[in-house]
Amino acid sequence: MVDEAMAYLTDAVFEPELKRGSGLDPSWYEDGVELVVVDDGSRDDTARIAIDLASRWEKKLQARRAATDEKRNWPEVDMRVIKLERNRGKGGAVRHGVLFARGRRILFADADGASRFSDLTSLQLAMDALLDASASSVKGPNGHARRRSMDGVFGKQSFKGDLVGHAMVAGSRAHLEKSQAVVQRSFVRNLLMHGFHVFVRTMGVSGIRDTQCGFKLFTRETARVLFPTMHLHRWSFDVELLLLASLVGIPVAEVPIDWHEVAGSKISVGWDGIGMARDLLVLRGNLLAGRWKVPRVVKASPLSKDQE
Repeated sequence: MVDEAMAYLTDAVFEPELKRGSGLDPSWYEDGVELVVVDDGSRDDTARIAIDLASRWEKKLQARRAATDEKRNWPEVDMRVIKLERNRGKGGAVRHGVLFARGRRILFADADGASRFSDLTSLQLAMDALLDASASSVKGPNGHARRRSMDGVFGKQSFKGDLVGHAMVAGSRAHLEKSQAVVQRSFVRNLLMHGFHVFVRTMGVSGIRDTQCGFKLFTRETARVLFPTMHLHRWSFDVELLLLASLVGIPVAEVPIDWHEVAGSKISVGWDGIGMARDLLVLRGNLLAGRWKVPRVVKASPLSKDQE
């Protein structure tokens, strides 16, 4: 996935015209791009391999700049590696990476290569639609902020001007439920999967068909609201993010992506399934009791005249 991601981002910066047919907007990447790789306290050579990859890509980028227009001030293309001293779980690793990221939009993606990085274009387009919908009618005739409703994955969502600039887009594999990869799973695995989805809906996340897909895009504003207050650091952290987004009123879209089964999953269907259910009960209980707080949104900057 790392090589695929760097190849996509590099092309998006240096030759965006090659991807215009897919809907790519060059303005998405005009301020530069970065890829952050998080090593979750592994004891193998993961960090060293990632650093070697970063070094090789830096040499490729230098050669590409030299082969194009050396006088042009190219946007920065960077790859950075974070090595955590101890294992913090998938959610903990993602949280560190997101809070370390510098972009206006932040994607987290699993490194196993199960998804295609090029599907980022679909998520970007969906995010543009959410942001345009909120910004276009956030001011009333008298110039004051007004509440606006829109259809989102959580039903009719209503938000004020302080949520302008906020959006979240979740990649989804729900459309693949009848694919060969899913059909060939064991009866017990599929039963537990559907049971988990039902349980998630009872927890309050009813509009998302696939909460666990490791391919989600956030605006920087949204990431700075959700991730600092995140408590679940294992497999259930996706559900917490979606639940917090729904409670805050952040607009969320779900977009189908290509995906294929990858051997070597670290998830134990039985024990991890029980752990995820326990985490969700802890999440809901602490929120209802007020021990865990729903994050507050800092009001966005006033709209410019071009945005009004």
